[in-house]
Amino acid sequence: TCALPGAEGKCVAVPAGMLPLDAGKSCPADPGVCGNDGTCDGKKKCRLALPTKACGPTTCSQATLTLRYCNSDPAGPACGKKEVSCAPYACQPSGAGCYGSCATAAECAPGASCVDRRCLACVTNADCQGKLCVNNECV
Repeated sequence: TCALPGAEGKCVAVPAGMLPLDAGKSCPADPGVCGNDGTCDGKKKCRLALPTKACGPTTCSQATLTLRYCNSDPAGPACGKKEVSCAPYACQPSGAGCYGSCATAAECAPGASCVDRRCLACVTNADCQGKLCVNNECV
């Protein structure tokens, strides 16, 4: 555009996140979850959904959260995944995050114990299957 407020008369790319300013120009929002978000990217193209946009449910398995976010890849925008370990805590069954303290062993990762509201990977060497228990971690 040559009509950007503060830069009138200079032809510049519309800043990222702004709607196109010139008549007849548009960045139609893509009906796909991770396609164009309807704004400009600051590089004279339409912006893809940001990698912070959730594109699916967060799931929980044992002590691992699987988060689903857009990958913002211009070659093939898609819904990607990122796995996050909660160990030594378990992830909350709702997928809302990891427990930060515990009341029972069920709020700890498999093999960890709940001691004084903290999940510990080990308490004694016997908990570590042939390894040493140092500062409540198997090493």
